Amino acid sequence: MALVAALGFGGAAVFARMGMRRIRPTTATIASLVTSAAVTMAIALSLDASGIGALGAAAFGFLLLNAALSYLVGRLFNFTGVRLVGARLTAPILGGTVLVIIGVGVILSSRLDASGGGAQDAPAEGR
Repeated sequence: MALVAALGFGGAAVFARMGMRRIRPTTATIASLVTSAAVTMAIALSLDASGIGALGAAAFGFLLLNAALSYLVGRLFNFTGVRLVGARLTAPILGGTVLVIIGVGVILSSRLDASGGGAQDAPAEGR
């Protein structure tokens, strides 16, 4: 599964390079974010529309802040890197990030399990 994700991220750099032949990275970032947000919202609404409506203003604010910092800035840097140095150099870096993130997740989850903590021990209040 991690290998497939790594291939997808690495392949995205190649497709981004092909798509940015005539447009700037900022335009590509906006087009990419609008498209992915529409698909994500459609899936989320089809799966649990009532749960999304139950979120508070603080939760929506956190999600917007996360989107601005992670996706917007990350994709802009990604597309700018592809534009400046090419897909050949950025694809291995993008593919490697998935493996690093999965490794950190495994390490953190094993530490939480060893210490007796974790989400499974949290009380189920408000559910």
